[in-house]
Amino acid sequence: ESMKQKTTTIRSKAVALGRLWTTSEAEFKAFMNTYDPLFIASAPPEYTKDDYDNGVPLQGYKQGSSRELEQYYKIIHLLCTLGSVEKMYMPPVVDVRKSVLENQILFERQMANDLDVGERDTVLDLGCGCGAIAEHVATLSGCTVYGINIEKSQIEKAWENPLLSKDRFTVADFNKPLDFGDNMFDAIYNVQALTYATDLEFTFKEVFRVLKPGGKFVSNDVAALDNYDRENDDHKLMIQHTRELTAFGGFWHHKYWEDAFKNAGFVRDSILISIENAPDTPKDRDDDTSYAHQLRIVHQSGRRKTDNPELEICDAKTGTIGIVKYQSFFYDMSFRSHPIYILVRVVPPYERESTTKCVLGGCREDGDQVCTR
Repeated sequence: ESMKQKTTTIRSKAVALGRLWTTSEAEFKAFMNTYDPLFIASAPPEYTKDDYDNGVPLQGYKQGSSRELEQYYKIIHLLCTLGSVEKMYMPPVVDVRKSVLENQILFERQMANDLDVGERDTVLDLGCGCGAIAEHVATLSGCTVYGINIEKSQIEKAWENPLLSKDRFTVADFNKPLDFGDNMFDAIYNVQALTYATDLEFTFKEVFRVLKPGGKFVSNDVAALDNYDRENDDHKLMIQHTRELTAFGGFWHHKYWEDAFKNAGFVRDSILISIENAPDTPKDRDDDTSYAHQLRIVHQSGRRKTDNPELEICDAKTGTIGIVKYQSFFYDMSFRSHPIYILVRVVPPYERESTTKCVLGGCREDGDQVCTR
């Protein structure tokens, strides 16, 4: 597969321009007035390590199902189309020598590989936008992708894509019960949409419900790290500027995310935190300006509860069932916030009779041992 993004067609730009041209003055003013309630005046909730340690309960992003959020995306996706921006997200830094667009391709390849799906599998994209990522995932894996999104005109653009099935992309809100049956999907993913969750635990429980045993859930989003200090003006200004640029909602310490997974049914047992060099660091950078600290990887074990907890096991391929990766937007934010990349695997029934002992670096068959670190 080439490193070129799908080109925005002249027709797509013409359609976007036409829709902007016919946008009423009332709609335009409504769009211009969305930033204040969504990203500034509403003071999107921030929860730090101190909050977590002090037992402060997490409150979600109250604007996550709002009319303002719909209006914002109704216009911003048209502006992005005019600027040839097909995917409205900042990717993790996979290769520092590549552009943002190329890192999107690299990340989506990695995500498709982590999902581990094929032609017979069905996948759900939470907050799918116009379906550009869904199209790439389907092309890479051959799977059948469904998508839900809160804003109708983006779904309508997905309907116009001949590579996507119209009946599989619908207007829906992941802050409400998902309109899918239990155990329907082989995998589910989210790319930077879940900071709009009004109740993160509720959404994860819905993900758990519609995910098949043995399925995987991959999420890339923003989370606060230990050193973020909301009383520090520099920290707060950097996060606020990033929020306004990338349009994320709540800013929650990663422990809140982990607890939401656990309370939804995904169990995490072991944590290994390591700082690693970003891959392919440019040779012409000195130590002071390199991206050596841009990549933080947190490995965690997570699995679905069974009737007999002693039979819960690890993923024999990776050594961990859950993988969390924190990667910074840019170098000088590496100690403040990182997109959080989560892979959770739900143990299927046919594996529950097996027993595996998990060791760092891999899993090995080991008699009747239960899963340990």
